[in-house]
Amino acid sequence: MKVIRYSLCSNLYRKLLIFQIISLVSLKLQASDILGSDLSWISAGKDSIIISCDLYADCRTSMPTQIVMTFRYLATSAFIRQEVFSLKGSTDITAACAGQCTKCMTGCSSFGYGIKKLTFTKLVVFSNLQDCEILFYPNAQTRPYSINTGPGGQGFYTYAILNHCVADSNRSPIFTLPPALVCCATSDVVFDPGTLNPAVDSLVFSLVKPLSDSANFCTFSGQFSYEKPLEFLGFPDKNLNFPQGFHLDTETGIVTFRPMKTGESIFSVRVEIFRNGVKIGETRREYGVISLSCPLNNFPLISGQTLVSACVGSTFRLSFQTSDIDYDDTVSLQCIHQLSNVSWTSNNGQTRLPSGNLIWTPSTADMLKNPHVLYILAKDNNCPLGAQTARKVVLYVWPDTIKSDISVTKYDCGTYSFSAKPLNVGKKNYHSEWYYGGHLISSLDSFNFKFKKPGNYTVEYRLLADSSCASPKLIVFQTDTFIYTELPADTHLCFGDSMTIIPKVFFPSGRVSYLWSNNDTASEISTGVVTNNTTYWVTVTDSFCSSTDSIDVYAGDFIFFYTIPDLCENEDSLDLDQFVSPKGGKWSCSDNKFLKGHHVYPSKAGQGSYLLKYEVIDPASSCYSVDSVWVQVNSVPTVSTLKIPPLCRNSPPLDLSLYGFPAGGEWSCNVSSAEKNNILYPDKLYWGNYKLYYTVYNQYGCSNTDTQSFNVNNTVNMTLNTEDSKTSYCSDHAKIKLIATPSGGNFLSSPSWIVDSCYLNPAAISSDSFKTVSVIYHYKHSSGCEVEKSLNINILHHPEIALDKSHPASCTDTVLLHAINRYSSGVEWTPVSGEASGKSSDRFFPYLYYYRNQQDIDRGYFKISAKTLVQSNLCAARSDTLKMMFYSGPAVSFSMSDTLVFVDSPVYFQDMTVSPFYPIKSWNWQFGDGGQSNSQNPVHYYSHEGEFSVSLSVADQNDCDGFASNKIKVKKFGNLTDHQAAFDRLKVVYSSDRLLLIEIPPSVQVSAVRLINVLGQELIIPEMMNNRLIIKKEGLQRGCYFLVVTDDSGRSETLKLIF
Repeated sequence: MKVIRYSLCSNLYRKLLIFQIISLVSLKLQASDILGSDLSWISAGKDSIIISCDLYADCRTSMPTQIVMTFRYLATSAFIRQEVFSLKGSTDITAACAGQCTKCMTGCSSFGYGIKKLTFTKLVVFSNLQDCEILFYPNAQTRPYSINTGPGGQGFYTYAILNHCVADSNRSPIFTLPPALVCCATSDVVFDPGTLNPAVDSLVFSLVKPLSDSANFCTFSGQFSYEKPLEFLGFPDKNLNFPQGFHLDTETGIVTFRPMKTGESIFSVRVEIFRNGVKIGETRREYGVISLSCPLNNFPLISGQTLVSACVGSTFRLSFQTSDIDYDDTVSLQCIHQLSNVSWTSNNGQTRLPSGNLIWTPSTADMLKNPHVLYILAKDNNCPLGAQTARKVVLYVWPDTIKSDISVTKYDCGTYSFSAKPLNVGKKNYHSEWYYGGHLISSLDSFNFKFKKPGNYTVEYRLLADSSCASPKLIVFQTDTFIYTELPADTHLCFGDSMTIIPKVFFPSGRVSYLWSNNDTASEISTGVVTNNTTYWVTVTDSFCSSTDSIDVYAGDFIFFYTIPDLCENEDSLDLDQFVSPKGGKWSCSDNKFLKGHHVYPSKAGQGSYLLKYEVIDPASSCYSVDSVWVQVNSVPTVSTLKIPPLCRNSPPLDLSLYGFPAGGEWSCNVSSAEKNNILYPDKLYWGNYKLYYTVYNQYGCSNTDTQSFNVNNTVNMTLNTEDSKTSYCSDHAKIKLIATPSGGNFLSSPSWIVDSCYLNPAAISSDSFKTVSVIYHYKHSSGCEVEKSLNINILHHPEIALDKSHPASCTDTVLLHAINRYSSGVEWTPVSGEASGKSSDRFFPYLYYYRNQQDIDRGYFKISAKTLVQSNLCAARSDTLKMMFYSGPAVSFSMSDTLVFVDSPVYFQDMTVSPFYPIKSWNWQFGDGGQSNSQNPVHYYSHEGEFSVSLSVADQNDCDGFASNKIKVKKFGNLTDHQAAFDRLKVVYSSDRLLLIEIPPSVQVSAVRLINVLGQELIIPEMMNNRLIIKKEGLQRGCYFLVVTDDSGRSETLKLIF
């Protein structure tokens, strides 16, 4: 259990409707994060008051040098005046260890936090005041953004109320302990405001809601609230007994709790001031709490009484002792109370484990309805935050005395019965207390008690009642003899040792038996190997009585190493004792540069692996233990930076990533607001010298930092404008002349936009419909810094229009005309008068429907024009003209190889269509017999005779079509099909490019062979050889032929041949 004694602010809630109309002056606290505050005052004469404002600022932000205090009448909220308070002094109040620095110190890295007390004091003289009660408050500020319970980044506002009509000792209480604290999570925390009350007024403390401004309260997140501002032990029940809950003592202002998680929070306490039952003033304390995760450290312990009663006029004498198992820690002891006439002494600083004594004699004025409470605090000197323990002591004060009759009855084996009968308690609540050897043995009126061994004894009786006391009564008597046993004193053994336990037996009567805690019945036992602390007891019994005793056997320390983190070779030192148990042993290493005492020094020894030996002697058992552990020291990266160029306040942001090697590190500036994401912003700095830090981490997590100073010069006054002072132009505008001062610089923009050094060329700008061009004037000052001035010029693209001329001729009744226009608000169409005779649709669209007149067909070209509708008078309209004509379509005709053909003979068709404007894209032939073709010049075979209608449909690429048709007659050839087949069919057995062989069945006696073409003409007579006909193709055209074979009986067979 850890406890920290510190002063912490309380939240005061007061519903003041006047706050809703309070307006603050513009002067700010330079963006400081305020953790807490105190407001106090003291009269310096008639209407002259010295007012003090203490602000507790987070040193991670900037510090204000002055504040503005506003004064108003409380009753009406009427404005009185404002006063500027200058900073009178500042103090770093961070509880850092010796040798450590805090964030309030420049360049600090050893402790991550810092709190500085800023004191603003001024004598304010009023005149002609119209009312007694005055409200005053400093200008509102910001609470730290690191607060994680809800109010982070919200406003900081506080106030106080004084009554200037109070004549005597008109002053507020003074709080000597600051309301801001850095503490350890899981530590018990006791906040004592350290109140000084010179006017001896009555003070009432209460938790109130923190204010974010004059009319609004700070908001908390989740289950947090102004009464439960952080996660404490027992959260969210704030009313649990200490160390649970969150408590404010309304009479003393002491706040107690135990934070259970790391984080930051706030709360507020209102302090009301009463004199003779009348409220004469009010002030607020704003508190801030930072709870950290602290290194492993054992807590110091306190022994002593926690509940004590005494009568008025009698004396409390309380003693407290400390202990701490960390042998290199030194403890200090302190008493926190608000009692009068208390004597507290301690031997702090004279010994490692001090003790303390409290002596107090209460008077009649100390008799209160509730008991008095004080806290004994023990704190060790471990870094960075010492561990602390609190012991709550409750003191009851009783006023008068009552009496009682006491009787004692003896039983066997050292057992006695004690009984007390109070005589004059009346209706008072009372209870008895019996003490033996300084220890409470019973709180009952009657009880039995067994003494361990025979002897002379003194028992003390005390009677306590509401508003009553009794002087203690002592009962002295001697017991009879009876058996009793004693075991050796508690013993410390080395880890793994053993011992034999032999009891001593006194005054036995008859046979003696033994029963040990392990159920052994021998007269002695062995512990065996000791690895843990163990309690052994034995009961020894004779013929009449029994006696029990116990012994604690403690095992010696076993060395245990916690994980020692890898170190970096640029680290100064590390305390090894925080990574081993038990502490207080001796460390050794072969490299004497690396180890000294119980600290290692990586920066002196360099990178590598080091073997450390640890030896320890248990002071209780004198046992010796030794073990070893490896410690790894890793290298740090080599870091360098290029010199930052000279800068002026209006220099452009500088990309710092180009100046650090190796790449990938992190830049920071001693003015944090001037650097973000490795970009330096000179405009965030004043004229002067500053520092930059470049930090690089390697794969081991080790870092190295290079530091360099740089200068920021004052702002260079610059101007930049166009020659005619305009900032908007059309893209077809001539070159725009740029005027800039001071002379000698150069203009920067896209490479092709700036021409002739100082002209902007609008025509070179991209074809966006509207573009804002940023022209930058770059100037190098005599100090070496480079600055820039920018001017935004708006370029409106000139309108563009192009008519679709891909189809200048049409054969339809209606034609849709398209205009491709950009950078305009629309299109206006205009058919040329006297040329176009048709009608058109609405002429204010990007398209136009033109309906032709019969007179437009085949009359030749006529014109239609269109122009843009401009968006701005910066740019002129553009136009385009289209030549258009209407025609009746393609003239379709075709030819045939013959109009009279035979069945299965080829007919050759040829397209003779004329299309004057567009090529023909499709043909569709219908041959009348169900056949069709999409070829331009097809060949067709008719399979049966008849008269057929042949038609051709065509379409050109403008989708205009035409049609034509003609007749054709088809007849059969000769009598080829008049005879039935006379014999088996002829069979082609061989065919080549020159020769054709036809086999005739052997049973056929051939009498005649004829070869006939499709026109019925008889051609050559085939040769006959061994029932085979030989037809030579030489001289024959490709086409269809008929072979007719006749036998000797006049029957014939026809074979159709195509080659």
